[in-house]
Amino acid sequence: MLIRLLGRYSVEGSGGVIQTEGRTDGWPLLGLLAEFRNLPLPRLTAYSRLWPDSDPAEDRDAFWRPMREARGHLLKALGGGPAASQVIQKIGRSSYRLNAGFCQTDVWQLRDKLNAARAAPTTSKAALLRTAVDLYTGPYLPDCDHEFATTARRALDREVVQALVQLAETSAPEQAPIYLERATTIAPTSEHLYRSRIQAYAALGNTTAAHHCYQELTEFLTPLKLRPSASTVDTYRRATRDH
Repeated sequence: MLIRLLGRYSVEGSGGVIQTEGRTDGWPLLGLLAEFRNLPLPRLTAYSRLWPDSDPAEDRDAFWRPMREARGHLLKALGGGPAASQVIQKIGRSSYRLNAGFCQTDVWQLRDKLNAARAAPTTSKAALLRTAVDLYTGPYLPDCDHEFATTARRALDREVVQALVQLAETSAPEQAPIYLERATTIAPTSEHLYRSRIQAYAALGNTTAAHHCYQELTEFLTPLKLRPSASTVDTYRRATRDH
């Protein structure tokens, strides 16, 4: 079984694919369980991370309603059967864990590939990085505004952007813009990425793309009442000086 928490929520199992909107608490609970990959998640910790205004002693349904929803998604994806009840294990009196023997999550797969790339020798690093960035299908825990999710989402975005930059730096010149374009999609106001893109276009003699890239940055910054920095303007002017 594969639990997808990147881009759009879904569960894929022998019974098919269960895909729903993520604006209920079942998906954030699965996300929090995924963050506790190697540790049981205490029920009280789930309350503090997901429902801080609820009293665990008085509002027991704040936890059990999302748990029933999450287990329902898993049950449908597996097509029923006893294995469905074993995907979310109860540990001790009041802690829970995703059973890695029965399920995998896309965010675990992505993080494992990123970790493997960091530890890999130069000869195999690029292949692992490519596999990792291909696993990134969108923001982690989308539409989930709990602090734990926001923190995890930003951290993962930074890691993926860094992987894309590494690939751009070590790839053939014609491939570099492709990786950098994807990086700016993830981090649309990060000026250093646009500077790298402009330089990559200039290296290929593609000043039209450099113009469009600079305009793209300007359009993202304008609603924030910002303008491209002097460094970015200088990079742009040097890249397009003769055109």
